[in-house]
Amino acid sequence: MVLIMNAQNPSKNKPTRKAVQPSRGSYSKLAYCFLGACMVGAMVLNMSHLRNVQESSHPQSALPRRNAKVVLRRESVKKTVASLKKVVAPQSPALSDRKPSQSFIPIAPRPTDPAKNLLQAGDYIYYQDPAIPRWDAAPIVVESHKLLFFTTPKVGCTVWKQLFRRMMGAKDWKSQDAQSLLPHNPEVNGLKYLYDYPLEEADRMMTSPKWTRAVMVRDPKQRFLSAFLDKAVSNRHQHIQHRCCPDQACIADAQTLAGFLRLCERCDDEHWRAQNARLDSKFWPYMDFVGHVENSAADAQALLTRVGAWDEFGASGWGTDGTSAIFQSKGSGGAGTHATWSQWKVWQWYTPEIEQQVEDFFRADFENPLFNFTRGECLTCLSDEDKAKLAAEQKK
Repeated sequence: MVLIMNAQNPSKNKPTRKAVQPSRGSYSKLAYCFLGACMVGAMVLNMSHLRNVQESSHPQSALPRRNAKVVLRRESVKKTVASLKKVVAPQSPALSDRKPSQSFIPIAPRPTDPAKNLLQAGDYIYYQDPAIPRWDAAPIVVESHKLLFFTTPKVGCTVWKQLFRRMMGAKDWKSQDAQSLLPHNPEVNGLKYLYDYPLEEADRMMTSPKWTRAVMVRDPKQRFLSAFLDKAVSNRHQHIQHRCCPDQACIADAQTLAGFLRLCERCDDEHWRAQNARLDSKFWPYMDFVGHVENSAADAQALLTRVGAWDEFGASGWGTDGTSAIFQSKGSGGAGTHATWSQWKVWQWYTPEIEQQVEDFFRADFENPLFNFTRGECLTCLSDEDKAKLAAEQKK
C-alpha cells in the first residue's frame, strides 16, 4: 500500500528515490489477498458466533466454554477429569442391580381380524443372511398339518426337529450326526422354514386362524444351568471359546455359575438369550400354543392331537426299541438329555444368591404371562434328605 500511495502522490517522494509504477498484475494480486483476508475474517466470526450459540443453548454443560478464560490449578483439573469420567463411563453396577438385555413388552390382545403385512422382510423370524446363519430364528413349517413351530436352543429342540423330519418323510429322522450337525443344520435336515416362502404367504401363516403357531419354553433357571453345563463346562469349552472368550482367563472365569452369568451379560448367544426375545412382541398375540419342557410328554401329545399328528407320529416309534411315545422314555431323549441332567444338578451348582441373580437377569421371561413362570420360587431350598433322594434318582 505504501508503494501504491507514493505512486499516486509522486510529489511527496524524496528526490533521491524513484517511484515504482505497479503493474496490472500487482493490483490483481493485492485485490485477491484483500478478498481472501475478508473471507477468512468472516469465517472466524461465523464460527465464533456458532460456538456462542451452542454454548448459550447448553448453559448447564459440565464442560467449560471454549471462549471462557479459565485458569485451573492441577488439583482442579484432576477433579474435573474425574467427574467427567463418571459421566461418560459409569462403573458397572453390581450383579444384583444389572438388568436383562431384553425387556418385556406387554402383549396386546389378538385382533379380531387377522392383520395384514404384519410380517416384514427384515423381521428376525423371516430374514435370512447366508453370511450369518441362524438355525433357530425362523419357525419350522409343517405345511401338511398347518403348523409353525418355533424351536429354541436348550428347550428340547433336538427331539422336536427329529419329529418334524419324521413328519416330512425323512428315513434317517432319528439321526444325530456330529459332522453334518443333524438334525439342526437347515442345509441338510430337509426341513422347511418360514423364509422359504414368499413374504405374503409367510405373513398369512403368521396370522391366519387356520394355522397353529407353537413354541415350547423352559424354566429360565433350569435352562441357564443346562447352557452352563453344556456350553461352558463340557465339550472342552469350545462353544464359549469360539463365541465369547478371547483368552483362557475368560474361559476360567466362566467355570462357575457366577462367572458364566457375567459372561452372558456381555456376550449374547441364542443358547442363553431370554426366551421372551424368541419373537418380536408384535407376534406374541398370534401364538396358539405355549408348552413347557418340564411337561413335554403331555404337552407334545396335546399339540400333536390338535394338528392331527399324534397317532401317526407321536404315539409310537420313539425310545430305544421304537415302542414308546415321544418324550415318554429317557432313551428316546425324553425331556431331552439336557433337561434331566440340569434338573438333578441344580442343588450342586446354584446358591440362593446366584439363583436370585439369574432370575433377575431373565426377568422378561418371568414377566411374559404366556410362559406362566413362577417368580420367587427357590430351587435351592432343599433339605439334605431331598438332595440325597435326587442323587439316588439320578443314578438309576
